[in-house]
Amino acid sequence: MLKVMKAYNLQSALDNPEKVTELYLHNRGIDSFPLEICSLKNLKKIDLSQNKIKEIPAEIDSLKALKSLVLSENELTTLPDQLSNLNHLTELDLKSNALAVIPKVVFRLKKLKRLNLSDNKIDKVHATIAKLKGLEYLDISNNNISSLPKRIGELKSLKKLFLQKNRLKRLPEDLIQCNQLISLDVSFNRLISLPEHMGNLNKLEVLNLHSNRLDALPESIGHCTFLRSLRAGFIKIETLPQSIGQLRQLRIINFSKNKICQLPLNIGCCISLRQLFLNKNLLTELPESISQLQALEKIELTENQLSTLPDIFQSLGRLKILELKKNKIGLLPSSLKQLKKLQYLGLTNNPIQLAPEDLLGLEDLEKLNGKLGFDPPTKKQLLQFLKSCKKQHISSDLRIPFYKLSTDVQSDILLDILLKALSFRNQKVQSNALKSIVENFSRQKQLKENAVISFIGKTHLKAEEIAPTLHKSGIKIESILSDNTTHVVLGFKAPHHEILLKNKFTYLYERDLNAFVRRNRGKNANELSILEIEKISALLTSGRSENIEIAIQVLKGSNIHESILTELFIAYKIAKDKKQKTELRSILVLNLPEVSTKLLNLPIKSLESKMHSQLNAAGLDSEKIIQFLN
Repeated sequence: MLKVMKAYNLQSALDNPEKVTELYLHNRGIDSFPLEICSLKNLKKIDLSQNKIKEIPAEIDSLKALKSLVLSENELTTLPDQLSNLNHLTELDLKSNALAVIPKVVFRLKKLKRLNLSDNKIDKVHATIAKLKGLEYLDISNNNISSLPKRIGELKSLKKLFLQKNRLKRLPEDLIQCNQLISLDVSFNRLISLPEHMGNLNKLEVLNLHSNRLDALPESIGHCTFLRSLRAGFIKIETLPQSIGQLRQLRIINFSKNKICQLPLNIGCCISLRQLFLNKNLLTELPESISQLQALEKIELTENQLSTLPDIFQSLGRLKILELKKNKIGLLPSSLKQLKKLQYLGLTNNPIQLAPEDLLGLEDLEKLNGKLGFDPPTKKQLLQFLKSCKKQHISSDLRIPFYKLSTDVQSDILLDILLKALSFRNQKVQSNALKSIVENFSRQKQLKENAVISFIGKTHLKAEEIAPTLHKSGIKIESILSDNTTHVVLGFKAPHHEILLKNKFTYLYERDLNAFVRRNRGKNANELSILEIEKISALLTSGRSENIEIAIQVLKGSNIHESILTELFIAYKIAKDKKQKTELRSILVLNLPEVSTKLLNLPIKSLESKMHSQLNAAGLDSEKIIQFLN
C-alpha cells in the first residue's frame, strides 16, 4: 500500500511523482489548471481552492487514483465530460464558483459520497441526481433553487443535506424516504409547510427550520426520537405539537420570534434539554414541568408577556444563563437564590425591585443586567463581593452578614460571625467588622497600669518594639490569650478563639495603642538634636544599606520628630533589605495616623500627583517624596 505523502508546492510534487499522493495548492493565485499535475499518477487528493481557475482540462482523466478533488472558491462555470472517467472519485468540492447549472458529468460519478455545490448560481436540481446512490453528504445551500425533484428520495445513503438560503416553498414528500438522514438544514427559505410524515426521518439528529414561513410543525415530529437540535426561530408558529414531549434526546430548542402563547405541558419530558430559546413570543406563563429539565444550562425569554415565574428554580441546579429582559415580571421566586451555578441574570425592562441581599445565593453570578432598585455602583460592589465569596469558599449563611459589613458598621451581627469576617479578604468587610467588635462588644476599660494586652490576628505592630514603652507604664504583653488578658488588639485573619466569645475584654484599635505608645515613648525617649536629625535624614535617603541600618538603630531608642517622617517613608520605599524594610515599616506605623498606613502598600508608580493630598495629610512632604522617587 502506497504511503501517504503530501506536497505543498508543484515543484516538490514533480520531484517525487511516484510518491506524492496529496497535493495542496490552495490560495496561490493560480489562474489555470497546471497540466503538470496530470503526470502525478498516484495522486489521491488535489486541493486547488481559493484560486482563479476558470476551466478544468480534459487531461484530468489521467489521474485514475484520484479520490478527492477540491476546487472551491474558483471561477468555474462547467466541468469536462472526462471527469466521469475518475472511477474512484468520492469527494467533489465546487463551493463558491460561478456554476449556473449542475454539470451533467457530476451525475455520472457513481462512487461520489460527498458533493458540495454551495454558494453558486444554480436554480435547478435535475432528477438525475438520483443516480448518485452512494451520496452521503450533499450541500447545495446559498443558490437560487425553488424546488427539489421527487427522486431526491432515492438517495438512500444520504446522511447530511444542506439546503439553506435558497427559494424553496415546499419539500417533496419523497424526502422522507431518505431514512438515513441525520442532519437537515432548510433555514432561510420560503417553506410554508413540511412533509406530513416528517417523523419517518427517525434517525434525524439536527433539524434547522429557522427563517421560513411555517405556521405549524407536523405532529409526527415526535417520532424523530434521536433529535438533538431543533431550531425553528423567526417563523410564524402559534402552537407547538404535544409530541415534542417525546424528544427525550433533545438538547437545543430555539423557537425565538414566533407567536407561541403557551408551551406544551409535557415540555418537561425533554429531559436532556440544555438550551431553551423562546425570545420574542407571546408567553404569559411557563409550565411547572420545566422543573423536570434538570440538565438545563441556558434559558432565554426576552420580549414575552411574563408577569410571574413558577417557583421551580431549586430543580435547575445546572442553569448558568437566565435572560428575562423586556417582560412584566415584578417579583422573582424565592427559589431563584438556589441557582448556585448561575453566571448571567438579565432583568432589563422589568418592574422588579430587589435588594442586593436577594441575590447573595447566586454564588457564580458574574453579570447582572437591569435596574433593580439599587444603583450601578452597588451592583458592581455586589458582583465583586460574590466573586470574593466564590474565591474564598464563603458559605451561604455568612454572605448576608458579610455583605452588610461591606457597606457599614453593624450592631446586630453576632460576635462569632464578626470574628470570622476578620478573615474575609475584603478590606471594607474586615475594617467594618473590626469597628463593629470594638464599638459593640467592648468593656471600654482605660489602658493603664496592671493591664494585660494580647494581640490576636495580623497587625502592623511588633510586640518586641513597643514592649519596653508599655512595661515602663506597668502594662504587660502576653503572646497567648488567657483569662488574665484585659485588653485585646484585634487584627485581620484573627483565629477563632472560644475565649473571645465570653466578651470580657476591652477591644482596642491598633491606632489607639499606637497613640498610647507615642505619648508614653515621648516621655522617655531621647530627643534628637537638629544636627542629628539632618545626619539621619542623609543616611536614610542615601540608598546605601549600611547607612539605613545605622539610622534605624539610632531611631529605635529615640523620639521620632515629625520632620524626619518624610525621609523614613522614602527609605522604606527604596530599601531592598527585607529586614530593614520591616523595621522601617514598624517605625512608620507607630508614627503615622492609621488611615495613612495604606500609603505604605502603594507601589512607587502610584505615588503620582493625585496622591499629593493624602501624603500631605499624613504629615509627609509630597513634593520631596515624588521628586525623589522619580
